[in-house]
Amino acid sequence: MSVSSARRDRRWVGVWLVALLIVGVAAANGVYHQRVVPHFDFVAFWSAGRAVARGRSPYDAKVMADLQAPAGYSGDFYSPFYYPLWTGLFFVPLGLLSLRWAAAAWLTLNQVMLLAALGLVALGTRWRLGPLALGLLTVTSLVFHPTLVAFLDGQLSILMLFLLSATYYLLEVDAGNAVRLAPGGLLALTAVKPQLAFVTVPVLLAYLAFRRRWRGVAGFVVVFVTMAAASWLVAPGWVGDWLGERRQQMAVSRIVPSVWGLAHDVSPDFGPTLAGIVCAALLIWLGVLWWRERHADHLALLLALTVVVGQLVAPFLWVYDQTLLLFPFLVGMAHVARRQGRVAWWSALCLWAVVLPYILYALANFRNRATANALLPLILLGILTGSSWHARCRSGRTQLKAEPE
Repeated sequence: MSVSSARRDRRWVGVWLVALLIVGVAAANGVYHQRVVPHFDFVAFWSAGRAVARGRSPYDAKVMADLQAPAGYSGDFYSPFYYPLWTGLFFVPLGLLSLRWAAAAWLTLNQVMLLAALGLVALGTRWRLGPLALGLLTVTSLVFHPTLVAFLDGQLSILMLFLLSATYYLLEVDAGNAVRLAPGGLLALTAVKPQLAFVTVPVLLAYLAFRRRWRGVAGFVVVFVTMAAASWLVAPGWVGDWLGERRQQMAVSRIVPSVWGLAHDVSPDFGPTLAGIVCAALLIWLGVLWWRERHADHLALLLALTVVVGQLVAPFLWVYDQTLLLFPFLVGMAHVARRQGRVAWWSALCLWAVVLPYILYALANFRNRATANALLPLILLGILTGSSWHARCRSGRTQLKAEPE
């Protein structure tokens, strides 16, 4: 048997093992959800998909309450749908399944997307992971507290992580016309949860435009217009209904784990003003950073910092949305992999991912509010900027030593 044939056989064995693993995980998730009622959040997504499939409005309280009867809800109690109509369109396939099997399928898909995101970031940063390092990063990503909450709640944050990681990977590859369209198309799909993408989307569109990667911009426009047109065809007046739901939801923005929640903790009376000033400063800093580095090949780190700033300035998000911070975490791990002092930076990042979230979780239970979780992106911002500054300083010293006297 030739060497190439042996490698091909090993690859096929790996494919079959992965397929069997996914089937086993899906079966375990099915058993789990036959015993446990799916979470309130997933019930909203599932019933929205079911409503859209039946030509009914997911913003109608009566419609949603009727569709959520399989969850055991009764009377006026139901799980509202706070998302754009195209998010409901996304869940139509799951809406065709029974509630419990839909929840099992969604949990399995989230588990697969999480591991795929890890691999895409590693490939994009050209970080060659050995089996031990890959296993440790996988376990770290799985036990990251926001990840576990996202799994249990059936939320969209892991989907957002996957879409962002795939967009980043395709931007780094930049090969072939179809591939050049794909990053923009995937970026448009992040609109399923706008509050997590409202900083990243314009920044990446500006990046594509500045680099004259017009196919990427075209991919975004085509996919976004398609989503908007499909939503309009299903329900022409959905935007007003959605904004009405969002206004109701935004009433709790003072307790979210971002700058807005922290500012309210510091000063309930001047919280919005203080938060606005801090958010403006962060966004200006981010804009200056992108402009200063516009010619440099630092996409991974710049995008990681954009995600962190987006989490800090978001007017509405919850702990499970912080799963998106795994992207800057993984980029940070890859960023310091080839540098001196990497053990110290790796240790800081691992403590951030494994220890700090559970400290903040305990604090949230003690205070009965999770606003202190805003420290998670804030501390990560410090680690990423600190490691980058440290690398620049070492690079500068090395360059000075190399200059002839």
